[in-house]
Amino acid sequence: MIAVAITGSFCSGKTFLLNYLAKLGYKTFSSDLFVEEFYLKEPVKKEITKILSLEYFDKAKIAKIIYDDARLRRKLENFVHPAVLKAIKDFKKKNSEEEFIFAEVPLLFETRFDKYFNYIVATICGDRIRLNRALKKGISLEIYRKIDLAQLPQEEKAKSSNFIFDNAEDLGDIGTRTEELTSRLRIYAQGNNTRHGDDGTGSLPRP
Repeated sequence: MIAVAITGSFCSGKTFLLNYLAKLGYKTFSSDLFVEEFYLKEPVKKEITKILSLEYFDKAKIAKIIYDDARLRRKLENFVHPAVLKAIKDFKKKNSEEEFIFAEVPLLFETRFDKYFNYIVATICGDRIRLNRALKKGISLEIYRKIDLAQLPQEEKAKSSNFIFDNAEDLGDIGTRTEELTSRLRIYAQGNNTRHGDDGTGSLPRP
């Protein structure tokens, strides 16, 4: 089993690629979806309100706090990220017989979760396109900029990845480009007999 992480900057098309891979029949995991469902659990809500000193659980207030206060953001991340990592490990274990599995992990390098994957795909696109996508989702320019500043620059994520998937709106068919990506993954995987990364001890040599 080859574990592939999909990462990238905010609104760069990570979920778009992940969902297409799922339609092709690949097993997929979304960190964003996991966290969204994680937040619905009552014990989690209580712990988060305690961490952030809130009177009650309010996602809008939480978003404002974590992007205005780096210290509180780190405290929240220290609570949430271990749960995300456990979910990723469970996903890998459950699908250990698959040829490839794909996991969307926006903060892959920031959390150092990259060591749990064999290959990394970075989705990229222009800043204006990312901003327009955010605005269409109802995210303000202020929040968009704060989210961007809280993450590694797109160029750095791309440089640290094995493969680049350009999600600009004017580039080719998603089907053709996804097929090219999986074909390249298969070629590189066949060329490496030693598979590290399954236990977090390393990763395959990056082409």
